[in-house]
Amino acid sequence: DRLEETMAQFTREGISFQQLASKSLLTPSCSLSTLTEEAAEHTLVMLNELSNLMITRYL
Repeated sequence: DRLEETMAQFTREGISFQQLASKSLLTPSCSLSTLTEEAAEHTLVMLNELSNLMITRYL
């Protein structure tokens, strides 16, 4: 998948994928301050779901 392809440049240098994943911080790419409260909350809920998925899949 795209994440694994992107991380491959680091794993080729000897950094394990699990080490990278465990030290990663997921953040929204947009400024939440410009969103409505509902949209900001929805964004954070989706980000939390993605984080949980990554933990389940990679760690």
